[in-house]
Formats: sequence, C-alpha cells, structure tokens
Amino acid sequence: MPEETKILLSWKIPEHVRHQRSRLWFFIVAVIGGLFIVYGVLTNDFLFALIIVLFAVVYILMHMQEPPFLDFNITDRGIELGNKKFEYNDITSFWVAAREGRGSLHLRTKYFSSPLLSIPLDSANPDAVRGVLNKYVTEDASEKEEPLSELLSRRFKL
Repeated sequence: MPEETKILLSWKIPEHVRHQRSRLWFFIVAVIGGLFIVYGVLTNDFLFALIIVLFAVVYILMHMQEPPFLDFNITDRGIELGNKKFEYNDITSFWVAAREGRGSLHLRTKYFSSPLLSIPLDSANPDAVRGVLNKYVTEDASEKEEPLSELLSRRFKL
C-alpha cells in the first residue's frame, strides 16, 4: 500500500490576482480595443475583430466574478496547486521574492505549458517556505526579484 502524502506547509491563494482598476483604465482599454476592432473591419479581417470582441467579453466576465481560492500545499512528494501536482523532480529551481511588503514563491518547472509558477505567499512565512523547499529543490540564488512579465502585469493591472 503506498504511503500517504504528508503536507509540510499549506495556505490558500486566489486563482488569479484581481486588480482594482480606475474608470480611466477601463476607458483606455476600451479605446484601444475599439481601435483594434476598427482596424479589423477596415482591413476586412473580421476574424481578428471577432477575436477582440470575444476577448473583451471573456475579460469582462472574469472581472465581474471573485476569483476562487485554491489550496497550495508543499508536501513530502512535491507541490500541489488545487488539483494539479508537481513532483520535485519536475521542479528545476525556486526562489522567494519580496515586493512592496509582500512575498511570492517562484517555481521553475520542466513543463512546457507552465515553465514558471508564481505563488503569492500571503500568510505563509517566506523563511519557512525556503527552509522546506531547500530539502527537495535547488534555490536559484541569482534570482531575487519577480519576473519582468509579472512586474508588467501588476504595473498595468492586467
């Protein structure tokens, strides 16, 4: 009978970050989206215009709902994020970054579909997370900041 997985650390995280956006932000995005739609129509690329409209509808629907919370577990066998499991041999490195008084855990994986996972630490102690993961995965000492893609996403509230 296989051994039961032991949870070493656990906390809840939102599925995605929900930014507070001003009316100006929505106005600018609407103007840019409208320009893309006009461009699609003027160039007879109706599929492009339709994709922009569908993207806008999905984005609005996502914005109207509170993101669900997922369980994030660090176990003796790997990482569990909701119903996804990442074994330690599939994680190449990790680092903990602090930003504006909040920390985040970054995991570099071997998976093409999700090569970098960024997990908000919220209530988790960064030193405890680092201590547990160091037993199983190599910490990337050269990385101390959040990735540029996340910085831009947070800055532009995407």
